[in-house]
This record gives sequence, C-alpha cells and structure tokens, in this order.
Amino acid sequence: MALSHKKIAKWYLQVAQTLESGVSLPAALDTCLGAPAPGRRLMSNNLQSGMDVDEMLKRAPAWFPKKDRFFWSAAVHSGRLPQTLRTLSDQHERMGAAKMKLAFGALYPVGMLTFAGFVLPIMWGIDFEKGVSSLSDVFNPQYFATVAIIEGSLWGTIGLLLLLAKIESPILPMLAKLLPGFRGHSRNQALADFSYALAAFLEAGTPIGKAWAGAGMVTNQTKFKQAGTAMRERIEDGATPSEHLTKHRCFPEDFRSLYTTGEKTGQLEKNLVVLGQQYQQNANGSMTFASILYPLLMFGAIAAVLVFAIIRFYASYLDGITGLME
Repeated sequence: MALSHKKIAKWYLQVAQTLESGVSLPAALDTCLGAPAPGRRLMSNNLQSGMDVDEMLKRAPAWFPKKDRFFWSAAVHSGRLPQTLRTLSDQHERMGAAKMKLAFGALYPVGMLTFAGFVLPIMWGIDFEKGVSSLSDVFNPQYFATVAIIEGSLWGTIGLLLLLAKIESPILPMLAKLLPGFRGHSRNQALADFSYALAAFLEAGTPIGKAWAGAGMVTNQTKFKQAGTAMRERIEDGATPSEHLTKHRCFPEDFRSLYTTGEKTGQLEKNLVVLGQQYQQNANGSMTFASILYPLLMFGAIAAVLVFAIIRFYASYLDGITGLME
C-alpha cells in the first residue's frame, strides 16, 4: 500500500521530533504513528536484532519511498537523521501539494471529454433530413460501439499515464516536453527535485561527488543523471562543481549563480533549499497555467463541434423547406 506525500511528510516530521527528544531510532520507528504498523515494527525489530541500517532499508516495506532510502542511509551514518527528515518532510509536503493541484486541474477536462464521448456520437448519428422517429434511431449498436471506442481510448490513455507515473518512467517527462504548460512544469519540477535532493544529501553528510550523482538519479531525467555522473567524475579529479556548471545546459543561470555563491560562502545547503522552493513555485505556476489552458481549449473544441452540428441541422432544415416550396 502506497502512502501519500502528505502522510509521509507528517510521519517523517514525527520521527524527527521523536529522535530529537533523545529516543532511539528503533523505538521511534515503533512508536511514531502515521505509517502502517506492521512495516514500522518490522524495521524496528530488524534494527533491534542487530541488522545494520542499509540492510534494514533494503528490506523496508513497499510504502517506504525508494528514493528516500539513500537519504536515510547517509543521514544515519553521519548522525544527521533528524535534520534530514525535516528536509524530506518539507519536500514531500510540496510534492503532495503539486500533485493535488495537478489532479484537480485534470478533473474538468477529463469530465468534459467523458461527457463529449457520450453526446457527440448522438449528433453524428442523427440524419437531419429524415429526423428521429424513436430512440432506437439514436441509441443503436453503432452509437454504443462509437462510445466504447471513445471512452476506451480516453480512459485507456489516462490509465497508461498513471501507470507511467507510478513506475516513474522516463517516457512521461519526454511526453510533457511536447505540451505547453506541462513542458514548463516538467523542467521546473526536475530542477526542484534536483535542488532538494542535493541539499538533503549534503545535509546528511554525503560526499559531494556522491551527492551530485545521487541527486541526478532522483530526478529520473536523463540529462540530470548524466550531469550528476559527469560532475562526480570531475569532483573526484579535484575540480569544484561551480567550475563546470556552464557545461550542462540543464542548469539555468539562477541555479549556477546561487550554487557558486553558496559554495564560496559556505551556505550551499541553504541556497539549494531556496532554489528548490523557487523551482517548485515555478512548477506549480506552470501547472496552474496548464489547468486553465487545456480546459479552455477543450471547451472551445466541443463548442465548435456543437456549432457545426447546429449549422448542419438548420442547413438541412432550410433545404427541406426550399424543396417543398419548389
């Protein structure tokens, strides 16, 4: 059973507060509510039996986010788990808000498309010259076949998109690049995820080269993965990330500027969190734009079809009157 971002955020915050009060990690996992009890107790029992943290995380229940396990491991080994959990809690809170906005934004266009799938075949099936003598003239096998094709295509596509999102397929970001609004959301969300992830890794005490590679993996986008891997290699050769940021076009000017400033002033983690917040706001703004644009386009398309049907009806009606007069 998967947990929502909101529930994960609350549980992480509760565990962080419990650890800060002096309670051990096994006891915190066992007592902090919000996540399924069997999974919490399993992790707690594994730690109490002497299992190391990394092995415990590998055997964690399915609802435990796989990406977060890297942060937990690094934070436990560095002794910074409470701070890291607070950062992760904030990140999940923002991600949950973004997904909620996306879901509500999709309700209207999906509803309009579903409605159109039942109504438009009626208009297409009406013979305006002969008229309609009974309901069987409209609700015939051809009508139900057309509805099945339209609704099946619509909901099959929605189901496929949800599946791609669930398995975190890289195909979804590629599709998003083709659509205005979603293109901006995908880019800004990836930058927000990368900034938050890099800040969390560094806060957890992860070596900077490994942190860059890990943050690239978190975004699930090829260009960020490649940038993270390449940056790790350059860092291991003795270079600093700011020296090579311009070589990776996926990082905009504001990212390069704040990263370089943070690197020089010792405020890198703080600057990365600020960048994550800014990009998350931009991503949410792009989603708001998309949630307005596409319903309007859908409404316009359906209205155009209705106008065409009305014009067709009156044209047939006038042709009939003209024929009688002749």
